[in-house]
Amino acid sequence: MSTAKEELPESGTVTVACKLPHGIIIRDRIESSVNENILGGGTRKVKVFRPTGPRIRIKGPTVPSVFIRHVEVVGGYAITEGVDAKIFKQFMKDNQDSPFVRNFLIYGDESRDKVLGWAKERAEIKSGVEALDVSLTVKEGRQVFKDERIARSGADQVTDGKLEAAVA
Repeated sequence: MSTAKEELPESGTVTVACKLPHGIIIRDRIESSVNENILGGGTRKVKVFRPTGPRIRIKGPTVPSVFIRHVEVVGGYAITEGVDAKIFKQFMKDNQDSPFVRNFLIYGDESRDKVLGWAKERAEIKSGVEALDVSLTVKEGRQVFKDERIARSGADQVTDGKLEAAVA
């Protein structure tokens, strides 16, 4: 599964699918050198990157109910159209080792249909910061929480509405 950073165009716009709950802001950046003070006196030149240009907001799927009609969500991914392709491609390249890129929480392509299909195929991917599902279900004759994150925390044994301490 590719993050499609190689496939992104150098110009124009792309459509982006993002599963980070509140989205993300990306910007272009410029490289420059500055003198940095060093311990014991003196300076050295270091490379720094400064943000430049407009802030580009990539939408996330968690929004207040009054704004929900302004956000298209497919497979748990919010869809943002018209993102500058050059800036997004550089963002993906700079963040290729980040968990949100490696775990397919953000993706972009110039084809809207390809992005929508990609998002539908990955609907089961969890970002890890979704709201907890605290409802109960019956499993092997016991009531347990539906959300596996609650079960992993040790609160997985509930019977007759009372929490039993998990003994390991």
